Amino acid sequence: MSFAGTLVVNSGTYWSGLGGTVDLSAGTLESSGGTLNLDQFTTGANTAFKLSGNTEITSSDNMTFGTLDLGGNRLTLGTGSKGLTLPNTLTMDNVSSAIETKNVNLTLGKALSLTSGSITSTGGTLSFSGGLTLGASGALDVTGSTLSVSGALDLSSGTFSSSDNSSMLDLQAATTLSSSAPVSFGDVNFNGNVLTLGSASTHLKVNDALALSGIALETGAGSLTLSGALALTDNASLNSSGGTITLKSGGTSTGSVVSLPGTTLVLENALSLTGATLKTNGTTFTTNANALTLSGGILEVEGVQDLGGVLPDNSTTLRLAANSTIR
Repeated sequence: MSFAGTLVVNSGTYWSGLGGTVDLSAGTLESSGGTLNLDQFTTGANTAFKLSGNTEITSSDNMTFGTLDLGGNRLTLGTGSKGLTLPNTLTMDNVSSAIETKNVNLTLGKALSLTSGSITSTGGTLSFSGGLTLGASGALDVTGSTLSVSGALDLSSGTFSSSDNSSMLDLQAATTLSSSAPVSFGDVNFNGNVLTLGSASTHLKVNDALALSGIALETGAGSLTLSGALALTDNASLNSSGGTITLKSGGTSTGSVVSLPGTTLVLENALSLTGATLKTNGTTFTTNANALTLSGGILEVEGVQDLGGVLPDNSTTLRLAANSTIR
């Protein structure tokens, strides 16, 4: 049965004798509240979904709605559902509007400005392919979940919650992360893409080991804390222009670049650079008696630089990028 108008339902609505599915691919589904099983509904990019009460939806197939009007209500994705896709812009500007995905995937095809309201996930993947900006009255909780993004991930306002053990940051394309408070993830999946920290107030904390091959991590004026070991290979680079880089488990760099002008490097374990380039300019090395060794690479110095704690061997080349004073 095809339905092009508005179908209003709630948890008390009973379906009998349909002999197939209700095709709402060009219609509007309105829920006044309760729990709805959408297994017998066909929806798509031209389907509108409107809430006039708190609603939980479930489906064994992926659900797609062209527009979602929360109307200050809560939408819950029932446990075991396959996923919800919203290909068009989602408006979140009501502090009472909420989406709870539980362990179900949520995919947004356009950039989201989460001005007010909340999106909460306790499992599965939240995918924002157009980027995400968190507003002052917005809240995003990805505890136990994967946050998959590209473009701008601006968490400078609002409330962001994650776990340094169970949350993952997944990059669909080059991404710029900005925040006003430390942001923690258990792991970062780069997928060959560049991650940039967008401001001096941005502080990314990663619990697991971080391995970069052939790509750059641009921390800029932001700060980075790694609990696991850092491994740079195959012309990868760590580029910082300020802030603090803290390596709790040390790391290695082979055939790569570590550029640290105006940056404080804190070591809680040894860092070994082999065939790599270390660039310094007003860099502060806080090695805590841990070895920072260079072998067969380049130590580049510019300006006034204290190299205490830096241990190059006789196969390392000293390169002056400008007039320099070494202490």
